[in-house]
Amino acid sequence: MIRKRSTNVSADATTRNVTECARVVAGIGERVLPDGLVVFRAAPDDEIGTRALAALCKGKGVWNPVFATWICPAMMAGEIRAALPDAVRLGQLP
Repeated sequence: MIRKRSTNVSADATTRNVTECARVVAGIGERVLPDGLVVFRAAPDDEIGTRALAALCKGKGVWNPVFATWICPAMMAGEIRAALPDAVRLGQLP
């Protein structure tokens, strides 16, 4: 007899132990993965935030095109987090 697999997914299985996304600056959020890596994500409609985040993360993190996120080691995340407000502010200058 062949059993069908259940397609029901419990609420616990969908959370995957990932922390909620916390706002770093307007339009940019971060969350910590279970393995300690930090994920940064800019809002899709935020060009300034996207450019600022890319400039800060290049060479320090890895771009994940599937989720449009930058994945960084925790030791680099503090540096990126601290520099984001100034980078976004400079990006808004004409």
